[in-house]
Amino acid sequence: GTIPESVENLTELVYLYLHENKLTGTIPESVGNLPELEILWLDENNLTGTIPESVGNLINLEKFNLGSNALTGTVPNIYGKLPNFKEIDLSDNNFEGILPPNIFGGVSIEKINLSGNKFHGNLNQYSDTKKLRFLKELILGNNCLFGELPSDLMDTMPKLSMLDLSHNNSNCENKMFNREYCEWSVYDYNDFLCCNESNEPDEIICSKDYLYGWDNIIILHQTGLWGHLPPEYAKFTFMEELDLSGNSLGGTIPLEYVQFGRQKVNIKLDGNTDLTGLAALDICRQARHVIDVTQQEDVCPAERNAVVDVFEDLDLNEKYWWTENNADNDYNYNPSDSACNWNYITCVDGKVQSITLTSMALSGSISPSIGTLTYLEVLNLRDNQIVGTIPLEIGDLNKLRELIIAHNRIQKEIPEELKSLKNLEVFQVHANRLKGKVPDEIKVNETKFNFSSFTADCGYPSFFPDSLKCERCTICCNSKEECTRMDNHHNTTNYSIVVSVFILIFIISLPKIGSFLKLVQT
Repeated sequence: GTIPESVENLTELVYLYLHENKLTGTIPESVGNLPELEILWLDENNLTGTIPESVGNLINLEKFNLGSNALTGTVPNIYGKLPNFKEIDLSDNNFEGILPPNIFGGVSIEKINLSGNKFHGNLNQYSDTKKLRFLKELILGNNCLFGELPSDLMDTMPKLSMLDLSHNNSNCENKMFNREYCEWSVYDYNDFLCCNESNEPDEIICSKDYLYGWDNIIILHQTGLWGHLPPEYAKFTFMEELDLSGNSLGGTIPLEYVQFGRQKVNIKLDGNTDLTGLAALDICRQARHVIDVTQQEDVCPAERNAVVDVFEDLDLNEKYWWTENNADNDYNYNPSDSACNWNYITCVDGKVQSITLTSMALSGSISPSIGTLTYLEVLNLRDNQIVGTIPLEIGDLNKLRELIIAHNRIQKEIPEELKSLKNLEVFQVHANRLKGKVPDEIKVNETKFNFSSFTADCGYPSFFPDSLKCERCTICCNSKEECTRMDNHHNTTNYSIVVSVFILIFIISLPKIGSFLKLVQT
């Protein structure tokens, strides 16, 4: 059905709650004759037409929800007249025109949702809005707003918990101007904008996306919001969700957004094609779980994240990660550096090829993230105090040529997964606390480093009742860190066997020798 004009007879009505019905028709003007009305809730119906001007008479109105209907037209200038106004929801309709500035006029407003319409305007035109100290939710996504992303919202809306300015570059009509009236300005060094007045008074339309048309016409394509992500947004201490996706924002993620990781703020930035480049390391370490684009390889490379895990689990002091400046004994650090610029790392074609951390008294463990470094050829952690076990993920390093973890405190068995390493030239695991057996499938190219290529604790004495078994080892070491080449070991073993047999025969023959000696003496 429809909302009848006779609704005005309910003069004592406080709540008009007609949510999610199948109402059609228009909102009657008579609805403005309900002086006690505090809540007008007409969302999720099939209402058409415009918002009646008479709504401005509802001086006690606090909550006004017309979301998910088929309403059209512009929003009347009425909301600054409502002193108790707290919530407005006009989302998912067909409203158009300039974003109504009067909506920001109520100092007690707590929630504004105008998403899913065709409102346009430059957000910076509202920078002088009076302070909305109670505003918690500002949802303006899926409209046709444009302009540089305002950096001063914190000053006017300090308690925002949700800010949605997403997708302001879709389903918007192109603007066309005569070329001779197009005013040019420069944004972000080499980015040119075309700006001109629109058909609305006191409104400037700008776009970075334009083309020349026919008859001296310039066509401006809607590009949404542009500019860099404001570091000032990190001051929103009540923020829970920040959605700026689907615009034309550029630059990189400010380091200050690490704060959002601590606050567990859900941040959406996807769809901003100019938002490129490596994010700061701390963004990827402390805010990756809250910022969607940090899952992208060009923002937070998986290799850099893996190197961080490896360094941290090994307890390598962070100050040693970066390039040392010998002049002041400090460390030069660019927070957006690639791991290829760090100490102890060698890269080829931008991929981590070698990690070498020897004789540094490292006392941590080897991170399973090491398996992410699929281009790694050399892992040398010799002569430290590393504990824990050998991660089975090392078996994923198909290009690994050198695995050197000797002289540490690594325990338990060697994972069977290491038999997948088909390019090994060096496998040194001696002087640890390993037990069991070195998988027979592990092989090395012995011609590369000769006898030092394959070493393990397969000698005696051992820390365990049985020493580590290793059929292919070129050198076996014992618990005293005495090492023997396996060819010498075999020769010594054969000699010992001969001597033992001789002694045994001698002992068995002693009685006969004694009898013989007595006979001789007689």
